[in-house]
Amino acid sequence: MIDPNDSISLAGFPRSVALLGPQPHLRPPTPGTAAEPELGERSALPEVLAALGVEGRVAVVTAGWQEREGEDEAIRGALGREVVNLRLHARAEQVFSEDRELAAHYKQRQASLRHLQAFYRIRLDYADDAARAVGVRHVERALLEQEWKISLEQFRQLDRQHLERCRKVHEEFETRWRPSERPAVARMRSTLAHELATCDAVLIAGGQVSTLLNRMRLFDLPGLASRLPLVAWSAGAMALADRVVLFHDHPPYGKDIAQVLDVGFGLAPGLVIMPDPKRRIRLDERDGIARFAQRMAPSSCLILDTEDYVLLGDPEAATGPIKRMHARRLTTTGRVSDDRGPIRVPSTPTGSVSLPPVAQKAEAPEPPRAIDAFIAAPRSLESLRAFLERSFPIVEGHSITFVWAGEAEAVNLRHWVYGLPSSQPLARVEGTPIWHVTIALPPNSRVEYKFEIIRGGHGEWREDPRNPNRARDPYGANSVAHGAGYTIPEWTRFDPASAPGRMDSFTIDSQAFGRREVGLYLPARFRPTRRYPLLIVHDGHDYLNYAALGAILDNLTARLEIPGMVVALTTSPYRLGEYANDERHARFLTDELVPRLEAAFPLGGTPQSRCLAGASFGAVASLSTAWRRPGFYGRLLLQSGSFAFTDIGDRNARGPLFDPVVAFMNAFRARPTAVSERVFVSCGTYESLIYENRSLVPLLQSTGMDVRYVEARDGHNWENWRDRLREGLSWLFPGPLLMVYE
Repeated sequence: MIDPNDSISLAGFPRSVALLGPQPHLRPPTPGTAAEPELGERSALPEVLAALGVEGRVAVVTAGWQEREGEDEAIRGALGREVVNLRLHARAEQVFSEDRELAAHYKQRQASLRHLQAFYRIRLDYADDAARAVGVRHVERALLEQEWKISLEQFRQLDRQHLERCRKVHEEFETRWRPSERPAVARMRSTLAHELATCDAVLIAGGQVSTLLNRMRLFDLPGLASRLPLVAWSAGAMALADRVVLFHDHPPYGKDIAQVLDVGFGLAPGLVIMPDPKRRIRLDERDGIARFAQRMAPSSCLILDTEDYVLLGDPEAATGPIKRMHARRLTTTGRVSDDRGPIRVPSTPTGSVSLPPVAQKAEAPEPPRAIDAFIAAPRSLESLRAFLERSFPIVEGHSITFVWAGEAEAVNLRHWVYGLPSSQPLARVEGTPIWHVTIALPPNSRVEYKFEIIRGGHGEWREDPRNPNRARDPYGANSVAHGAGYTIPEWTRFDPASAPGRMDSFTIDSQAFGRREVGLYLPARFRPTRRYPLLIVHDGHDYLNYAALGAILDNLTARLEIPGMVVALTTSPYRLGEYANDERHARFLTDELVPRLEAAFPLGGTPQSRCLAGASFGAVASLSTAWRRPGFYGRLLLQSGSFAFTDIGDRNARGPLFDPVVAFMNAFRARPTAVSERVFVSCGTYESLIYENRSLVPLLQSTGMDVRYVEARDGHNWENWRDRLREGLSWLFPGPLLMVYE
């Protein structure tokens, strides 16, 4: 890879910097697994250290691992040399505990930066929507190219403005509070300088890039280590660039757009560092690559895998900072340029490439459906047994066949697909106990059903004994049919690799409702020194029992898709009345439950950190509470809301229980207001409420609230709501996934 005896070894440059891709073998082990002390076979780290002439002790920065920064056994074992962990994260916490004034203003600065990021992100989204809308117009290409240049300049202007605003926030903080001159910081800097004096290089590990950046900035690590080579990977490499750019082409909540996070240290000028491209970048989407590279130009966008590296010398050198590169670049034409060696392209002996002729194959006729083949075959006990050995119901393309085997006067399929007859008769195969019905079922559908068995003039509803898939709810269980393409999401299942949160409960004496018991979920590795968002879930215990909420929270938190969060699980003995825009319910949540929780736990205490969630009438309770207390809850998760309304008059077809809901929804529709900031809405296309939910979305959007709406081919049930939780929670509360580059 790198020859340490090469004549352009960087040991003699005034400031040597090496940038590497992810080093997965050097990060802390997943809880419950052992550390891996060996470097990956493709890692460039040993050769990079040799090329820099680093032979002795090295200092390491693992602040991006936050509270786990001390778990550096893998680094020590892999390097085989003395390692000094600078412990920047722990030392910063010690400084903040000694200097409360600095801690308070540091926290205020971080809050300002988060708000700036949120505003910048909103503008980016609108600019992206505008660029896409312009791009699909059917006009001459030259005009479209002009319009793209205008859109491109809008992106660049937003990036420049955001970067300048971040820079100003940092400058104001430094000028006013002079952290380097404060005794606690100065003392810690002196200790760090003493430790660095005994080291030959500084290694900066990946992890949470914003935490790493802030801890390094607090102690001015690049200044303290000005005489030492810096070797940084993933987030560490990103922090050394002019600007830190966050990117992920396929996050759990769907579409995303790259965004500038903050000012970097400028030790890798003119470079945008993009580690771990295989997991984060759609390298086959040329248009997306071209747009991103053009937006970042004239900076070069370097994508770094585990085996990649970039060696930099003096940033002021006339020849430019890059001295050696083994990496790929994203180009403004949408191609990925490989600077890791020549690419050999095989050719035919004539020097041209010819494709083999394509054999013309006649389309094979569709095979008969399984039930039709059974009906057409001779009747025998063996053919009956063979037919019943298959999986049921029978999914064949876009159709599904339900089968009941047994004696009966009649058999009906009872299902919950709005738009189809709720009861469909099965036909009997003459001379057999087989009953069947085939219906169309679009791909990715999920349908709950039972069979109604008629005997002696009476019907009995029964689950399908030949289908192992069951869905449970407070009223019992149903059989479940999975259409082609549907699978139960793996993140809904228990995963031993995900550290479990802790379940608890407490009672609250409410002036609105008397004594109530509230369930409580605390995330794994809960720490009182952190600040957590608060999620209040209506019918929370049903979400736990029937929608796998506990496992989902554990898994999404462990996978960094959501932040750790405190979750309050509420229930009501008067659900339909209390949830239908009852003022007492809004008072209970807002004036009693939230203050109790914010006094007892380290919660964010801001609208952006509070979310109400619920399904069906629980969604109505969430929206109506936010309507009564606008601005208090910055996030809403509304699933299959029972948002009944009337276009004229006040009579509704759903009965008197819905009258208060109709009155509320009619009032909200008459004067829609921005009651929250971000609202996630989901509904099944097989629900009777699909019209009401579709109608609500443009109304919410008209207020300026950020709204995401998702439909699924499913019904009004707990597993539909389960399957939408990942997208909803990760969009409302994006986890550190976008920030973590290891």
